[in-house]
Amino acid sequence: MTDRSRTPGRPQWFEYWDPLQGAGLQTLVDARNEARRGAFARQMLIWDEVIYSDGLLGMLYSRLIESVSMQGWKIDAANDSSEAQQQKKDLEEFYNSVNGLQQAFGHLASALFYGYAHLQYIEDAWGRRFEFIPQRYWVRPGELNEWQFNPHCYIGVDTGESVEDETLVVMEHRYPILFPASRASFERNHAKMIWDNHMDRYGSAPAIITAPKEASAAVMDALVRACEELKSGASVVLPPGCTAEPLKASSINENYFLSRINMADKDQVRFVMAGTLTVLNESGSGTLAGSAHTDSWNSVVSAVCSKVAEAFNASISPVVLGDGEPLARLQITFDTVQTPLQKAEEIAALADGGVRPEKTEIEEKIGMSIEDAKAADPAAAAVNREPEGTYIPADAYEQLQQLIYTGLMKGFSDDQYQTNQ
Repeated sequence: MTDRSRTPGRPQWFEYWDPLQGAGLQTLVDARNEARRGAFARQMLIWDEVIYSDGLLGMLYSRLIESVSMQGWKIDAANDSSEAQQQKKDLEEFYNSVNGLQQAFGHLASALFYGYAHLQYIEDAWGRRFEFIPQRYWVRPGELNEWQFNPHCYIGVDTGESVEDETLVVMEHRYPILFPASRASFERNHAKMIWDNHMDRYGSAPAIITAPKEASAAVMDALVRACEELKSGASVVLPPGCTAEPLKASSINENYFLSRINMADKDQVRFVMAGTLTVLNESGSGTLAGSAHTDSWNSVVSAVCSKVAEAFNASISPVVLGDGEPLARLQITFDTVQTPLQKAEEIAALADGGVRPEKTEIEEKIGMSIEDAKAADPAAAAVNREPEGTYIPADAYEQLQQLIYTGLMKGFSDDQYQTNQ
């Protein structure tokens, strides 16, 4: 379908247009009203630009798409019957033959932000693949009607070309994140702009110029012009003999604007994470908030993976399996991969709880070999080498466990925990 949306060598009109130039909150409201009747082009073009221009929101978007794209997949059969096993085999053969399948998972997950996402299934001389059709190309005259293709992204239209003959994978999300998040982005940018204007006006102390005695009109005009060029707040020229008591230019400090900016940042994280945890606290940072944040993020990604798999099962299974009852289905195998440091933290937490892992268990967990401190030095190893068949004293591993606990669990100490709070 994207071949119908452009002429080779001639970019689309919207590629020359910045939808955020001169845009305000009313612009978002107008675009939303158009989208309510199925004309999504303006809203999606604005949201595309917000994703590219808002660092925090763009990071959250990219991280979610990449997290979903990294996951593997498998086919589950409903039972051990020959029919179910044959369906499982057919689906495995199909999905193994698709180019860029995991990337397609990520594209479909963008529905969480935009409200919907479309993949077109294509099978040609180049093989099988799913082609992502950006949200700006879609219209729908009412949510109970079929999606239609708007090849030139005309703004304000809610009807387009029929796609009944195409095989599409469609995922919808009723509460798109970008609707409230784009408003928070506008509010933050507005606060920054007002802060800049405030600093330009009141960033330096006011200047008061008293004209000399018997100053002529020309001198007064020159002083007024000079005063207007001063980079200070509330500058004024007083007639000869006049005095003034300067007042504080403004009682508003940076905290007023920073509070609005920080609130917008927290709102955007809340919309994605369903919580207010800061994105700066990551697992392994030595904070309880870091672990909680990671658990929350994993829950979000896992839920999105389930919705993506359901969209594929609803659209692709009938194509592969026919009209029969589906007894096998695609499942995206969400899995969290721990770093060696995170694994060591878990071991330290177990040690703190009284569990004493064996050396082999520790090595298997962190994926690294552990040497005795005396054996680290080759010369010392030659002198202190023990006969074969001799066991290493158990207290050596207890010392190792204590070292892990001391070095890696210090962030969980009472003092540190209170500081992080």
